[in-house]
Order: sequence, then C-alpha cells, then structure tokens
Amino acid sequence: KEVLSIRETSDISNLATVWKMYGKDNKLLQNLSGYSSVPKTYTRGDHTYKVINSEIRCLEAMDKWKSALDTDGNIRQLRYTDYSTAKDCIDYAIREMEKIVEPLLSYEVEFVYLPKDIQCGDTVHILDDVDNILLKARVQSWSKSESDGIEEATLCDYVLLEGSKADI
Repeated sequence: KEVLSIRETSDISNLATVWKMYGKDNKLLQNLSGYSSVPKTYTRGDHTYKVINSEIRCLEAMDKWKSALDTDGNIRQLRYTDYSTAKDCIDYAIREMEKIVEPLLSYEVEFVYLPKDIQCGDTVHILDDVDNILLKARVQSWSKSESDGIEEATLCDYVLLEGSKADI
C-alpha cells in the first residue's frame, strides 16, 4: 500500500574481470615470494580464476562481458595489498573479486508514504505481494519531490528473505 513502484538498477562502475596485483613494497605478483610462473587455476563457488603472470582473471566474468561489451572481456583494475607472499595475494584477490565480477544491484523504491523518521542507514522491509518477494534493505538515500509529493528511496545491501508477511 505504501509502495508505488520498485525498480531494480545495476551499477558496473566498479566491475572488474581482471586484477593486476601488486603486493608489499609495490612488487608485482610475479615478484612476490612463492610465485610460480606456471599458470594456476582456482575454483571458488561458481567462478574459475586463472593466475597468469601478475594478473588474476575470472574466466566466467570475462566470457560474460566479452559478449556484452563486444571486447576481449578484460576489464582491468590495479590492486595494491600489503601481502608479501603470492599465496596470500592470490587468496585476497579471489575473495575480493567475488564481490565485483557482477554488477552491483540496488532497488529504487517510489513510496506513496515514507515514514517521517526514516534516515539514511535505516533497515526497511519491503513486501511485494504481486511477485511474492520479501526483502530487507538499507536506505542509501531518499528524496521527496515538493511539486508532486512523491517520495523515493534508493536501497542497497538488500537481502532476499524466505518467509511470509508474518515474519516482518
């Protein structure tokens, strides 16, 4: 009753499929202790990572963005860490790349009514009876149009919840 519309948006501004890694003292990955010049492959979750020289590549993300962007799929970022071993540097890269090989999703919710005491950082629950979706999210920003009275909030860090209306 309080929600006029929900739009899912995605942001690819931090997207990367390849990290060129630098460790302690700005040494390239291939110069860190424990590095082997033989390409290595790691599988974590649904992604396969390949280490070649100083780069760590997510193969599935490269394939996906190769077709979407009509390029080679290499979306590179430089990353610096304080790790001094290749193993630690690679573990860090794979752990962190899991978060950025897909677009960042958020919901823009247009409210008919937004509680007066809501603030950025608050957690809200949203129930979509039509699609039977229950989600919990954090309010990233909100605004109100003085001309038409429409209140809008951008939500992030959303979690899709299993359950029913009684769980809210």
